[in-house]
Amino acid sequence: MNTFASTAAELLVVAGIFLLLALPSLVGHARDRRIDRELRAAEQGRAAVSHEPVAPVSVPLRSAGRRAEHLAA
Repeated sequence: MNTFASTAAELLVVAGIFLLLALPSLVGHARDRRIDRELRAAEQGRAAVSHEPVAPVSVPLRSAGRRAEHLAA
């Protein structure tokens, strides 16, 4: 019975060491999958928005001198 307990303890030690070594990789993989899901959702959202017509916006242009006076005031 002592051999069984010792073998079980050694197995647990080896499994624990393996888990400690594999944990950073598994966390990084989970993080990459989350980022991929977010990028995919953003891309689908952008595709849905891009089908809507966008009205052109006209912005009045100012000369450089007038812009500087406006910012200084």
